[in-house]
Amino acid sequence: MIKDTKMLILIFINDTKKTLGKILFPLCVIFLTHCSGLTVTQPLKKEDLVQRDNYQGLEFVPKLEKQLKIKQDIEVSVYLKKLADTLVSSTPELLKTPIGVILFQEKNHVWKNYSLPGNRVYLSLDLIKHLEFESELASAIAFELAHILNRHSIVLYEKNKKNLEENENGEFLDAQNKSIDFFSPHGIFAFSEENLLVSTEVCIGVLYRSGFDPRGIGEFWKKHLTNLKYSPYDNDTLNKLIEHSRQNIALYTPLRNPVVRSHKFISIQKKIQKL
Repeated sequence: MIKDTKMLILIFINDTKKTLGKILFPLCVIFLTHCSGLTVTQPLKKEDLVQRDNYQGLEFVPKLEKQLKIKQDIEVSVYLKKLADTLVSSTPELLKTPIGVILFQEKNHVWKNYSLPGNRVYLSLDLIKHLEFESELASAIAFELAHILNRHSIVLYEKNKKNLEENENGEFLDAQNKSIDFFSPHGIFAFSEENLLVSTEVCIGVLYRSGFDPRGIGEFWKKHLTNLKYSPYDNDTLNKLIEHSRQNIALYTPLRNPVVRSHKFISIQKKIQKL
């Protein structure tokens, strides 16, 4: 009798384990799946990153423009905006933010252009006066838009901010209240050679999709090469940029009737020379 009772108890326990296992296993799977869904985050799309950067970049605008000698002309500004709008319209990641193109006069006459997230492009007046073709001017703008797309200034800003948060003695510093470093060798516009090469590739794509002759970027770099005393880039870097431009342009089917120099550009060019 006792043996039979023990046997029944063992059978009951085994059956209970099996039943609980059948119930608990799927519940555990559901629970773990749910938990993993909470912890795994999807990476932001490029257009979402650009839009997030725009808010940061717009905070930089007044601080940068205080340090620039801006040159204004309504007709020139309208033309530059329309030209930039054409470039932006072929680049979905930049469509949600209005574009602004501003001319400024460099104190030391160096041909350095800048751009900030928020689609704000700053062009050196001295450089623009030396450009002979609309495709070169479009290239100057497209190249700066490429820096925005590649998040070059934001990456440098975040790196600088992180370095400010703790000094050599391990003491906390308020990075938010520090002035933004724009122009030093470690500033947010101190792009590496690799940054320049990558932006040249992106620039060519923007030009091509917008109908501008992509060879304009090659001519843009050649203009720098023949005026080294004004260029912020050295001879070796410029030769690499010219060759890189040539190689990447060769990957595209030649455009039929690309924009090289329009009648509007010719009339605006005369006004630019007078600024």
